[in-house]
Amino acid sequence: MAYPKLMDTNLTPNEFYNLETLLFLWYRRDINHIDDVKEAAGANVRAIIRIDRKEIMDYLSGNRDEILSNHINLSAPPVASIPARSIMPEEVHEPAAKRPAYGEKEKLNQLLNRGDKEMSELRPLDNNITSEKVAELRKKRQNNLKMNIAQTDNE
Repeated sequence: MAYPKLMDTNLTPNEFYNLETLLFLWYRRDINHIDDVKEAAGANVRAIIRIDRKEIMDYLSGNRDEILSNHINLSAPPVASIPARSIMPEEVHEPAAKRPAYGEKEKLNQLLNRGDKEMSELRPLDNNITSEKVAELRKKRQNNLKMNIAQTDNE
């Protein structure tokens, strides 16, 4: 069962603490009240007043079975819960067909040859460097890349 985080809960007459406020208090239960109020103000969360703090902490930690009846407004309308399945992420399904695995040799050749371009695709960078010079520099770079391949076999 799930509820919206801004849903009001009943405590004292005409004073309600929403679930976000209660969680904020619970996560900061070890710090003193003054620091809790400062952090709540910084996080735009309503702070629980000092009078209610001990009683709420006793209830949340399980030291008390019920909150005193003079703090509960029994005439408050119940809030409808959110079905848990509507907030759960949808299942991720595997693709029906996976790509075929390539051998290591084919992968290496594919990586090494992916940068090859035809001379017709090359264009001069500026007036000083011709397309032939660009092709020569590219071929030199490809040869350097082929020579610098590290072995990754774990034999």
